[in-house]
Parts: sequence; structure tokens; C-alpha cells
Amino acid sequence: MIETRKHYAEANVEITVVYDDGPESLTYVLVATEDSTAEFNLTPADLNGLTSVLNEAQAAKYRHNLSF
Repeated sequence: MIETRKHYAEANVEITVVYDDGPESLTYVLVATEDSTAEFNLTPADLNGLTSVLNEAQAAKYRHNLSF
């Protein structure tokens, strides 16, 4: 099991992710701000989909920056 935590000071947001590499394991995500929290579990399929979308967004950002 791997737990990671990232704090974004400008937005005052903390994101905690607990990941287990089992084929049926859920990935726990907690997003906390001063005013609220949101928790959810991602199935392996959800996590793969989210990773794919984030990778596409990162590639688009990179291509955009190269065009300048």
C-alpha cells in the first residue's frame, strides 16, 4: 500500500491518495480544503481512465507550450 499527500498552498487544498496494487483494490482519494472535504474510491478501471485523461491533458499542455 502506498500513501501520498500533496498540499497546494496557493489554493489551500490537500490531496491524499492511498493506493494498493491488487487487481481488485480500490484507490482512496481525499480532497480537503478549509471549507469542505470530498472522499471517493476509484476502481482499477476508474483509475486507468483518470490516468489516461490526465496524460492526455499533460500532452496537450506540452504541445501548446511548444507552439509559442
